[in-house]
Amino acid sequence: PQILKLFSNLKKEDLNHAYLFTGKEGMGKSKLAKQLAKSLQCPTGKLLKPCEKCPACLSKNLETTILKGPQKISIDEIRKIQKKMNFKSQDNSFKICIIDNAERLTQEASNCLLKILEEPPEKSIFILTTSKPKLIFSTIHSRCQTIKFLPVPKDILEQELKKLFPDQEINPEIINYADGAPGKAIKLLGNQEFATELEEQKKLLYEFLKGSTPKRFQITTELSKLTYPEIKNTLEQWLSIVNLDLKEAKSPQNENLTTFLKLLLEIKQKTDYNLNKRILLDQLAILGPKIE
Repeated sequence: PQILKLFSNLKKEDLNHAYLFTGKEGMGKSKLAKQLAKSLQCPTGKLLKPCEKCPACLSKNLETTILKGPQKISIDEIRKIQKKMNFKSQDNSFKICIIDNAERLTQEASNCLLKILEEPPEKSIFILTTSKPKLIFSTIHSRCQTIKFLPVPKDILEQELKKLFPDQEINPEIINYADGAPGKAIKLLGNQEFATELEEQKKLLYEFLKGSTPKRFQITTELSKLTYPEIKNTLEQWLSIVNLDLKEAKSPQNENLTTFLKLLLEIKQKTDYNLNKRILLDQLAILGPKIE
C-alpha cells in the first residue's frame, strides 16, 4: 500500500529516470513495473491507473522493452536498448525499459547501463527489479531511486488470500513458507503436491538433524547433486519447517533449532554466489546442532 501511495501521489512528469525495485521473489516487483509502464503509455490514465480502453492500453506496448529470463544480460543487449531509447516515439510518449532480475547484468553490461543512466535519453525511464540487490553495482544503485518491497505480515497475507480464494482452505504451512511474498503464496496454493513435498522434506530434515555425522554427509552428498535452484528450494523448505516448528513449539530443543535456522539462512544466502555446492552443504553437516 505504501508503494502504491508513493506513485499515486506523483505526476508522470515527476518520475525519476531510473528505479530499482528490491525485495524477495513473489513480492510483485515485476507486476508493478509493468503496470507502471502501461500507465505511462496511457494518455488519459493516472500513474498505475491506465484507462484500459485506449489503443495504447489495448495494444501491445511497443515503447516498453522488457529483459527477462534466466540468462545473463550482455553488453550487446544494453547497447540495443540504448539505441532504441534514443529514438523519440511518434506520439512523444515515454520509453520504458524493464530489466527483471537485474543481477543478471554482466560487468560489461552494468558499465554500459551506468553510462546510460548518467545521461539518460529524454523521456526515458528504466526500472530494474532484483531479489539480490547486493549483486547490483553500487554505482547503479546510486543512479536509481530504490523502492523496497517489504514482506506482507502473515495475518494480513492470510486475510487477503481468503478474499482471493474464499472456497479454498488456506494451509498455514503455505503462509509460513511464502514468508510474506503474496506471489509465492498464490503459486503454492495452485500446487496440489506442495503438502506432500513439504512432508517429505520434513522427514528428510529431521533425519538429518537426528542423524550421525556419516548420515549427515550422506544426505548432503545427495543434495549437492541437485542444481542451485533445487538446492535453494530445499533450503527454503527446511527454513519453513523449522520456522513453523519454532512458532508452534513442537520441539523441546528450540534453542538448537534457532541455531540451525541461522545457519540455514547463511548457507541459503551463499547459494546466490554459485560457491562450491558440496562445501556449502557440508557446513550444515559439520556446524548444525544435533536434535535428539
